[in-house]
Amino acid sequence: EFAIRSLTKIGRQLVSICELSYRRDILECCLNIDNLLAKYKDLLRRRLPINGPECVMISRCLSSHIYQLQRRLQEAIIYQVSDDFMDITSTIKTLRQASLISSNELSRKELFQATVQEFINHSSSLIQTARLAANGTSCRSKSTIETINTTAAQISDLTPQVIYAARIVFGDPNNSPTTQEHFDLLSDQWLTQIEYLRSQIDEAIPSDEFVKACEEAIIHDTQQTEKAIADLNSSIIIDSTSNIIRRANRILLVTYQEIENSEDSTFTTQLQNASDAFKETLSPMIAAAKQLALSPDNKIAHSQWQQTNNELIDAIGNVREALQPLTSNLINELEHISFNHSSRSASRSPPPRPPLPSDEELSASAAPPRPPLPILEPTNDEIYDKDLPIPQSNQPILMAAHDLHMNIKQYSSHDNELIALAKKMSHFVAQLSLLIRGETGTKRDLISISRELSDMSEHMTYLAKQLASGCTDRRIRTHLLQVSERIPTIGTQLKILSTVKATMFGIYGVLPRSLSKNERAMI
Repeated sequence: EFAIRSLTKIGRQLVSICELSYRRDILECCLNIDNLLAKYKDLLRRRLPINGPECVMISRCLSSHIYQLQRRLQEAIIYQVSDDFMDITSTIKTLRQASLISSNELSRKELFQATVQEFINHSSSLIQTARLAANGTSCRSKSTIETINTTAAQISDLTPQVIYAARIVFGDPNNSPTTQEHFDLLSDQWLTQIEYLRSQIDEAIPSDEFVKACEEAIIHDTQQTEKAIADLNSSIIIDSTSNIIRRANRILLVTYQEIENSEDSTFTTQLQNASDAFKETLSPMIAAAKQLALSPDNKIAHSQWQQTNNELIDAIGNVREALQPLTSNLINELEHISFNHSSRSASRSPPPRPPLPSDEELSASAAPPRPPLPILEPTNDEIYDKDLPIPQSNQPILMAAHDLHMNIKQYSSHDNELIALAKKMSHFVAQLSLLIRGETGTKRDLISISRELSDMSEHMTYLAKQLASGCTDRRIRTHLLQVSERIPTIGTQLKILSTVKATMFGIYGVLPRSLSKNERAMI
């Protein structure tokens, strides 16, 4: 319940800043989840069985809405990242210019205050979007999430210092070099932190989805430019085309990061070719946009800009396709497979259908008796594919086992030793939960299960390192190795704790149910 509440909390935070096209869906999902969660808690309060039809139906609906909310959250957050981090330097440059305005200028103070507020709003927006990207997307790297949250906190602390330094420069009538150097030092530090934060966010979100969000935003900016051309509004033309250029540069930056990150020569070559072709379309579009801004009523300039802008959008689509995972490409290829056999030679016609048997032949030939069905014993894969019992809020170990099983049950364990071992471990952890709670088993069972889990964790580490050695994505490989290094430590700790705990009970006695709260917490 806490995880679900946290997800809906992120959704409501995002609604206040995201694009209008996402707000309705996110709010609707949050309301549906809250209603279903209240109904489910009411059923539990009435002591209805968890495996009963009503609870199962609500659980399925809840899972569906949670999945839908997660997808919409990720789409909205990635779009917000593409929008907020499109330009990270303008506000601090404007702040520096405003702090150096001559004291003879009219409305000097009002302009400086407005610039300070704009910088504060921009910094707050970047920090909020960064935290949403860390906690509301599909990022599984704990180190990346922690780095984003830590860097966002540092920027939050640094922003008031930058503003204070700008106020000192603004109030210095002599324009002392010392005060300006102090402000420049803090502003450079702020920019360095923002750039580092942006790079970490780029690692946290899927690159193909980010490029898709930028592509959609560029199409929207293109529509805004067309409206400004119809109104002969040069300022909006400049703003919209400048946004297109900034978004295009962000796409190039993310593309180069992916090329450096991958060791797959086929992927990097394909992506490099797509990015080179995309980069070549950027300069002609910029030149055409400048001519269009100077003379928005010029039909030739308008036509030239449309052509170059369309070429740029097409090139972005090629970059996005190159970044898509292999599974997406396979699905696209399967969708275009034709099952039309009309191209076969007409001479290869099917053989004639044999005549049906007569009634006399049917009556003469009696059907043999049906053999009994074979008795098949369930295999290990089938045993560990079975669902685990739904955990209660006071069963943290069973909850961990259930979460693991739900995450990996969608994958087949056939010819996949890692998945098969993970499914087996989830069932063993569930059994460990029952032993610790005193619901079944003896001291010997507890020690045996703990040792089995420790041995399986060592084998899991070996398989994970083997998988990492063949991974061509450096980021994923590093994350996989970091996680695999923690597995043996946790397995050893589990074995020691379980052995120590088991010695507190009788030699062969049944583990008692009435454990104290502190004892259960220690386990």
